[in-house]
Amino acid sequence: MRDILFRGKRKDNGEWVEGFYVHVPCGRCSKDEHLIQTIKENGKIGELYTVIPETVGQYTGITDKNGKEIYEGDILKFQMYIKDTEQNYKNIFTHIDEVIYRDVAFRLKDNSCAMCVRDDIDTLEVIGNIHDIPELLRRT
Repeated sequence: MRDILFRGKRKDNGEWVEGFYVHVPCGRCSKDEHLIQTIKENGKIGELYTVIPETVGQYTGITDKNGKEIYEGDILKFQMYIKDTEQNYKNIFTHIDEVIYRDVAFRLKDNSCAMCVRDDIDTLEVIGNIHDIPELLRRT
């Protein structure tokens, strides 16, 4: 079973925090609170931070080829290979796309590459995220 964790950018200083996500709706006003409750190294509950709601993304439960956790909103780069007649691997394409949650799975946003983000793809690499480096997704 995977940890259900989230990350978000703090409202006060823009730093990323990871932990449990808490949404506190305001019944009579339009100022809902979006919070991340961090977890200390010893597993105990840590600090509570107000985060920018648009930056909140869930942990997929898998890591990239470098051991970095993959969250919704991350931008992934991966290569697909085939074996040629001499059993050598040949790169057939490189794809860069955003991780989203759709149809009960973490997927890449671009429909032309309908792929679920899975831990058996050993070429996945987090190269940024849509909140810090959105220009990585510019299509030519």
